[in-house]
This record gives sequence, structure tokens and C-alpha cells, in this order.
Amino acid sequence: VLDPGSGPSLPHSAALSASATERAAWQAFRAGDLDSAEELFTGLIESRPQDFDGFYGLGRIALARGDQELAVTHLSKAAELHGKSADCWAYLGTAQLQLERNEAAHASLKRALGLKPKHGQALVTMAEYAAHVEVDYATALEHLESAKASGFTAIPPELEPALRQNLN
Repeated sequence: VLDPGSGPSLPHSAALSASATERAAWQAFRAGDLDSAEELFTGLIESRPQDFDGFYGLGRIALARGDQELAVTHLSKAAELHGKSADCWAYLGTAQLQLERNEAAHASLKRALGLKPKHGQALVTMAEYAAHVEVDYATALEHLESAKASGFTAIPPELEPALRQNLN
């Protein structure tokens, strides 16, 4: 729950239940149990239709499953609900780039990096954008190096060698 003061007030037990549901959903997501995570995030939205975490979680699940259209739908709704989430903007930009919605992807990634300049996912996706859209391998490599320096490890293993090969 990002801003407990917004929206209708919930009884204390309902708020605790939603918080426990959210924790369980992310635990299932991290464990790779996307079906359970989806069910839990969907339950959050059913009980609180304006739940950022529910839409963000469903967006991440859709992206993990390769359903970029659905990811964009859920992540766009999450960004509408909480526009200050760098994670949300980064993964929205990732889904948009995979759909070749290049201008929208660039805008989302810039928004993520404006909120958190060392955001690993945003930097990696910005590297992919620079390489594939701008055909600027030097800038792409700079973004990739920044992502690595920030401690981000979820970097596609083929990305750096491909950038270095195209740079030469």
C-alpha cells in the first residue's frame, strides 16, 4: 500500500489482509509461481479496484509470460494510479519497446530514470533502445555499464557481446 491516506478507508483488518495478500503475491512471483501470484494480485484488485500493487503485479506477470500487450495495459493503469514508481515506468518501457512502440518506450524509460537515475531495468532497456532504435552502440554500452555499476544483474547474457561486436 503506497499511500494509506488515499481512497476509501478500510477497516484495520482489511488493510492488514490486503498487505498480507500483497506480500504473498510477491513471494509467489519471486518463486516463479505466476499462477498463484496472478490469483492473489487479481484478488487485490477485486477488493480494491484502484490498487496500484495489484495492477503493477499483474503487469509484471504478463511481461514474464511474454504477453506485452497485457503488460502495457496493466502497467499503464498502475502508472496512472502512482506515477512516481520508477519500477513501473521501467517495466512499462520494457513492454513498449518489445512491442516496438519506440517513442512511448523512450518516454517511459526517461520517466523511470528521472525518478531513479540508476534504475537497472530502465538502463538495460535504454541500452536496447539505443542499440536497436538509434543504432548508437556507444551510448547503449554506456547505459549497460551504468546498469552493471548499479548492481543490476538481470542483464540478457547476449546483450553486452552484441553491443561490443557492433561497436567495432
